[in-house]
Amino acid sequence: MTFRHQLVITYARWEEAMQDQQLVVRATFNLMNAIFQPSLLKNGTFHLEENEMCFNFASAAPAFLLFRLFRSVAYPFELYGGIGYGWLDIDNNIDQRTDDLATADRSKTTQSVMSGSAYQRAKDALALSKQKKAPAHLLYNGGWQEDALINMWFTQWEAIKHQQSSMQQALSFPYERQVPLYLKLGMQPLTNWPNQDLNKIEALKRQAIHLHGWSAHYPQIDYAYHKPTKWLALEGTVGEVGMVMNGFFKKGYATVLADMIQTTRQNIDYHLHHGQFAQERNLAAAIVWQLQREEAVLLPADDATNGQDAVEQGKPAE
Repeated sequence: MTFRHQLVITYARWEEAMQDQQLVVRATFNLMNAIFQPSLLKNGTFHLEENEMCFNFASAAPAFLLFRLFRSVAYPFELYGGIGYGWLDIDNNIDQRTDDLATADRSKTTQSVMSGSAYQRAKDALALSKQKKAPAHLLYNGGWQEDALINMWFTQWEAIKHQQSSMQQALSFPYERQVPLYLKLGMQPLTNWPNQDLNKIEALKRQAIHLHGWSAHYPQIDYAYHKPTKWLALEGTVGEVGMVMNGFFKKGYATVLADMIQTTRQNIDYHLHHGQFAQERNLAAAIVWQLQREEAVLLPADDATNGQDAVEQGKPAE
């Protein structure tokens, strides 16, 4: 029995384009496994029948960053997520081979049967995030009073994403690909992004979008156009921020983004400004720091909660 955070993600099905959608989600899932390998306690699992992906972390901060990146890569497919904290049992019982577009080869994906308070809390948070009047597409459930504070941060982040136009949300990953937010101890910076595979994902998206009748809302994106990636580490920058949270949006990428989607630099500047890209990135950094600070206070003193989890589940406390 292990105490950990679990992120459970699901997506809204496009029935008329299900095959292309599943390939996009699967390829994005494999890319997330590669980037977040340092913080994953094991590779994420993909449950096709349940339309569900699960990732296990020691900390909630990389879980939030994974959901944020997954959402931007998979857009326009609508994702929902729940992060739960507690104990987790994993029974690895199925080993299947799957196409991996993100790494251009075939790899093994182990499906697991999971139980425990972390999984159940993540599922409960996921169920709430999918409700019509849910405050955010990602919610946290750790069994603490502080859950409401964390979810208020998620709600503010969701408000920015919700007000973005289709073009602005489509631009989220092309910009992030240039200067990604990352945790040195939780993510593996890619020396070279798999641009050919990203273009394959875009081609699959366009097929699905055409079948779904959504073509007018989504731009053509070509990842052959890019600058060298500058990974922006979140650790060690808190002392540089001072009294105002800023500095996580970097200028100088409008021209390459314009080339990427065949538009003007002025149009890109308009969308970066009105899409509140700077505010979204600054808020995402603030959420990461706040999650780390909450856990630094709560987790060392969480023995009693862990024991209660175990008693409730009929298991001996660790």
